[in-house]
Amino acid sequence: MGKITGFMELQRIAEVADPINARVRHFREFIHALDDAAASKQGARCMDCGIPFCQSGCPVNNIIPDWNDLVYRHQWKDALDVLHSTNNFPEFTGRICPAPCEAACTLNINSDPVGIKSIEHFIIDKGYENGWVVPRPPARKTGRRVAVVGSGPAGLACAQQLARAGHDVVLFEKEDRIGGLLRRSEWLRPTHDHYSFAGKTIDFDSLELRVGDRTLPLTLMEANLLRYLVTHEGRAVSRKSMLEDVWGVREDTDTRAIDNFIVRLRRHIEKEPGRPTHLLTVRGVGYKFVANPL
Repeated sequence: MGKITGFMELQRIAEVADPINARVRHFREFIHALDDAAASKQGARCMDCGIPFCQSGCPVNNIIPDWNDLVYRHQWKDALDVLHSTNNFPEFTGRICPAPCEAACTLNINSDPVGIKSIEHFIIDKGYENGWVVPRPPARKTGRRVAVVGSGPAGLACAQQLARAGHDVVLFEKEDRIGGLLRRSEWLRPTHDHYSFAGKTIDFDSLELRVGDRTLPLTLMEANLLRYLVTHEGRAVSRKSMLEDVWGVREDTDTRAIDNFIVRLRRHIEKEPGRPTHLLTVRGVGYKFVANPL
């Protein structure tokens, strides 16, 4: 796989990221894919280790050594085909996957692992750049309908495979838009002096929420919660932490207290009871605020 002596001669090349003070001001991508030469060098570092632990470390069992070798040889289209043979959406995983494959890489024992995630990112971007990522409709329809509940990465992948098999797929999602974990937060956006979200502006000093020409007063607790959400955007926080920082209490006597308060705040702001907003995503006992766009 790759260049026989590549892992001894070549160093790992990391993807370049925009500086923090620049990327906090926009919702565009701030991690840039490798260029052709750098990706080829990274593919060359894949050693002929015999047992590809990277492949077993990958949750979707990507055939990593094969597409590493193809990238090293500049066979981009073939690399994309191999990647798509096991992965429905490398445009997701090549960006946000924690890369357990790299932790499992044999080279990681005494050196820097192969930049597998960056190579995957490179392959799928190269595919879109050259128009190789296209629909794959079935040759014939089965006449059967299948329901898939949930439109996150797993639901979308399941729906895609079923559609390719010729079934008509209906995708169900409880939220107001599809994506699940892939959804980015559009609700809160920093400006120079205040915080804007969905056409609204929060002024923490005067405890006011401005919506066009209308000014909506906020309670201190509402302002504290919004400030907390803005401060912790992009992080996962516990219920205990939120209770202590926003409410000033150390025991959660009512496990629904935060949920109920946030529902009231949403309705207070939107003036449309029951309409979902994108304030936060509830995941069990904690709250996760998603900031990175896809």
